[in-house]
Amino acid sequence: RDLRLKLASRPERFTEQNLRRAYHRELADIISMVRHAALNEPLLDAPERVDKALVHIREGKKFTPEQEKWLELIRDHLVENLVVEEDDFKLIPFSRHGGWNRANKVFNGKLKELLKEINVRMTS
Repeated sequence: RDLRLKLASRPERFTEQNLRRAYHRELADIISMVRHAALNEPLLDAPERVDKALVHIREGKKFTPEQEKWLELIRDHLVENLVVEEDDFKLIPFSRHGGWNRANKVFNGKLKELLKEINVRMTS
């Protein structure tokens, strides 16, 4: 508990949530490097990986224009963070567009499942 408080009070804000995010991002990067080395797959930069994942997400699905706007916001977030989670919807730019509640409504209550699928695709 003391360590947690000390880390959270540092200027870098090493909160448990921030450390988990960093871990997930690094894990995604490590997975990409392993796939490159073991499977001889090309090493993709962040925008390429995100676009590849979203191509798979869009396959066989028809999204509304409003859903596409949210997918673009998610894409931009992924390029910077390589992972997207429910808590991220408290942040700008998501919060400016209504945050989690609005996005989840736009995706008919299935945003959690969509994000899980996106995050899986980011590591495959």
